[in-house]
Amino acid sequence: MVDGSIIHILANRSTCPSSLDGTATLHGWLIGTLPFGSKYGPLSPGELVVRFAGSEVAEVSGSNPALCADFYRALAAFPELQHVSESAVGMSRSVAATAPGHPAGHLWHERHLGFQIGLGARLAQTPHPDVPTVGHHLDLVFRHGQLRAADGSELLTW
Repeated sequence: MVDGSIIHILANRSTCPSSLDGTATLHGWLIGTLPFGSKYGPLSPGELVVRFAGSEVAEVSGSNPALCADFYRALAAFPELQHVSESAVGMSRSVAATAPGHPAGHLWHERHLGFQIGLGARLAQTPHPDVPTVGHHLDLVFRHGQLRAADGSELLTW
């Protein structure tokens, strides 16, 4: 469950899920190489809801029509952003502390604690033969939530 929605993740590598299915209500940030984070800032629950099927974005909805329209435009312009490329839990507090002084803000999204689902470009150390290369990457960073296994047992709450 990520902010009230069930997400099932099967990972064959530490940061590359081999399967991700479910619905996620974002309470946090949508950030990366496209300027969603600077345009919309922190998101409240319900502003962006993303349904995943077969490790791809299947549907986008939410209470913020401008955000949803921008997200759809990004997916249309860069179809590779529909592919889930990573999942990660937590961030280093030391990264958060040093990020403001780093020239790139240490990839602005890496400063935020929480669970992440990455779309688009993969990390160099985790290539995946089934996903085309794209130059853009977006992270859905969940400030609060809960992950459950397929059997309903709790895996993580933050």
